[in-house]
Amino acid sequence: MHRTINRSSHAHLLNVQPEQACIGKDEKPSVTFLSMTFIPSTIKPSGFAYQGCIMIICTTDRLIIRHVHIGDVTAFCQLFGDPEVMRYGDGAQERPWVEAWLHTTLARYHQHWGFGPYAVTLRATATLIGYCGLFYVDDVNGRPEIEIGYRLIQSAWGQGYATEAAQAVATYATTTLGITRLIAMIDPSNVASIRVAQKLGMHYEAEVMFDGYTHPDHVYTNRALENTDIRQSK
Repeated sequence: MHRTINRSSHAHLLNVQPEQACIGKDEKPSVTFLSMTFIPSTIKPSGFAYQGCIMIICTTDRLIIRHVHIGDVTAFCQLFGDPEVMRYGDGAQERPWVEAWLHTTLARYHQHWGFGPYAVTLRATATLIGYCGLFYVDDVNGRPEIEIGYRLIQSAWGQGYATEAAQAVATYATTTLGITRLIAMIDPSNVASIRVAQKLGMHYEAEVMFDGYTHPDHVYTNRALENTDIRQSK
């Protein structure tokens, strides 16, 4: 997890507890990619009736990872309003901030990046438990990068959801979006998030220092810099 001061273009790995870094078994969960599949408006994630359709990115054994929707605002207020969840971020946030975050996220899907943070919901109940997704960062040690980041509500900690969602999104980034290099910027004291990154096959590469930091974050990556572009066509 990193501690950027201006997070309009940055992601951050969840402040997970140590046990959350494990799925429970060594094997990866099965992942189904549904890049053109939609949830009909009759389904009500987070207790809201949605108008129109919501794009599903992928599913795992236990999770549905989909585009966010304005109707998710109350669930995301629970996430971003929790000081412990936001421990490595900008602190707890209120509803206007959350609404702006949702609007920005939707713009990133459709107008800017073509990707962004995705809602993570339980397959069994459609309950929204957080987000996991991809973020474009324009300058990390002098080069643009794409970071994978996530946060989950406290009641979802310790059950392997963070690793399961991150593995699915990382695979989606590679196989569907053609993104060959991902990074994670993590506070060096956040041992649990470092373990999650390692489970994604990432390794330590460098330190990075942003304005306003008191100490650098550690950059983890799935691929070395040499001969690597941010996005390569398949």
